[in-house]
Amino acid sequence: MALFSFPARLLATGLGLSAAALPVAAAENFDFTLAGIKVGTLTMDGSDSGGAYRATSRIDSAGVLGVFADFFFHGEASGTVKADGTVVPGRFVA
Repeated sequence: MALFSFPARLLATGLGLSAAALPVAAAENFDFTLAGIKVGTLTMDGSDSGGAYRATSRIDSAGVLGVFADFFFHGEASGTVKADGTVVPGRFVA
């Protein structure tokens, strides 16, 4: 699971660069809904640079559910990315 998009890898290859040499960061937010009512949010972010990766995620209750049940999950992972794109986890904390 590399965080590089295919066009970025293609461009890096065309320029004679290793894709692992290009630092990449990404962040995404998602809402969970039940019958059209927001009940939670998921936030994820990560980076991939110099053969190493880092990723975090957080899930929070929200909307009507958040009023009645307050919960969250927070996780972090890091490790290395081999030249062939294989991800090797090094640490996970939840």
